[in-house]
Amino acid sequence: MTKVYKLLDVEDGSVYNMTLPMILEEINHDRSEEWTKYDETDWREGLAEFTQFVVLREEDDAKV
Repeated sequence: MTKVYKLLDVEDGSVYNMTLPMILEEINHDRSEEWTKYDETDWREGLAEFTQFVVLREEDDAKV
């Protein structure tokens, strides 16, 4: 079962359902060759530091 994260865009108030691969893509896209990609171990840090999203809730995809 895939975990889905409900994210709030603090800039415009939009709410999104995203899986971890989607979140990692958002954090790591359009970066230089020297960029060390965020992964499953530190994605929350990358989300807070490099995006406008905050996690509202996480749940299994069957409940979304």
